[in-house]
Amino acid sequence: MGSKMKQKYHHIAYHKNGFVLITTLIAIAFLTTILVTYNLNVQKAVNTQSSEYTQAQLLHAAQGAIDVAFAKLSRDKLKADPTVLNFESSINNINIKCKVIDETGKININTLTRNNTLNRLNTDQFLNLIDQYNLTNQKSQLTYALAANLIDWIDTDNQPTILSFVTNNNTGAEKEWYEALTPSYAPNNHDITNPQTLLHVKGITKDTYYGQTNQESPCLKDLITLYGNGKINVNTAPKMVLLSLHHEMTPEIADTIIELRQHAPITSIMTIINNAGIPKEIYQSISESITTKSTNQYYQIIASAQSNNDIYTIISIVHFNQLTGPIKTLYYREINSSEKTL
Repeated sequence: MGSKMKQKYHHIAYHKNGFVLITTLIAIAFLTTILVTYNLNVQKAVNTQSSEYTQAQLLHAAQGAIDVAFAKLSRDKLKADPTVLNFESSINNINIKCKVIDETGKININTLTRNNTLNRLNTDQFLNLIDQYNLTNQKSQLTYALAANLIDWIDTDNQPTILSFVTNNNTGAEKEWYEALTPSYAPNNHDITNPQTLLHVKGITKDTYYGQTNQESPCLKDLITLYGNGKINVNTAPKMVLLSLHHEMTPEIADTIIELRQHAPITSIMTIINNAGIPKEIYQSISESITTKSTNQYYQIIASAQSNNDIYTIISIVHFNQLTGPIKTLYYREINSSEKTL
């Protein structure tokens, strides 16, 4: 009987020990899960804090570059070529770049219409620009309807513009077209002041405005502006804009203008006539739409700060009048690494 009781106790102890072992293993597994989860959360928090710290560093670096460019513009208001204000620097493994662009060297699309009246000269130049753009951007073509779409976005009526002097794609889009979209919205019905608004205009996409990846040819943001009186500064206009001044403008004339201004700022339109070989009829047609300098100056400042794969970009558009001063900021935008377009 003693032997049977002993076996019974061994049997009970065996099951009891097995139960304790299983319970212990479950507890260990549970604790391990908690520890792993905790470590992952801690690492995630550390990475988040590190990323936020890096972004803060980059933001301050980009803001510093904007301040430097702002100070240079304030000091050198009469500079004919804003590219002399461009600079690059490196501080604590942060690469900083700053670029200054003269907005008056672009076509001002707000001047396509005035008081609901078509500005034929500026519209013709914009249509020429579409032709030049399409020659160098085969993957993202524009149509002439874009001119009408922009006019309809700006003018105050609700009647779609029809460019009677254009054969194809000559009709714009008004309120009814935009309200049929999802989500729907309405045209400005006044001058465009925010570059981001252009992405809402029928016919303008991120690819056509910002350019595609590794695109070498100019995109719309390099060629059009919302600022200025509509006169194009021949000292800073890109070649594509120069070619758009008149449908008979040749690459040779545009190249000569660029070569002239590289030697010294062009101070008189007569310099172009005498040295670039512009025919009299072309000059007479474009004389009212070009200038060599402007009392009201508009500049775009693009400052970026990069560390490894993190980058922070600031875009600022400023205006100053040489006679009245001071410099005013018209547009300001911060873009961090998570945003793909400017």
